[in-house]
Amino acid sequence: MKKHGIGTNDLHELTKTFATDQFDGPGNVHYTQEGYQRIAQQVTESILNAL
Repeated sequence: MKKHGIGTNDLHELTKTFATDQFDGPGNVHYTQEGYQRIAQQVTESILNAL
């Protein structure tokens, strides 16, 4: 993506910092509402910055 100048939004970098209470359950890959809100905020900021 860098080679072609295409921006990315690395959500993994964000979600790997989440505390265990931001996941739906132990060993679960789904998030709580708070976790999804944090993801949505980053996605929104990324889109607005691209516009």
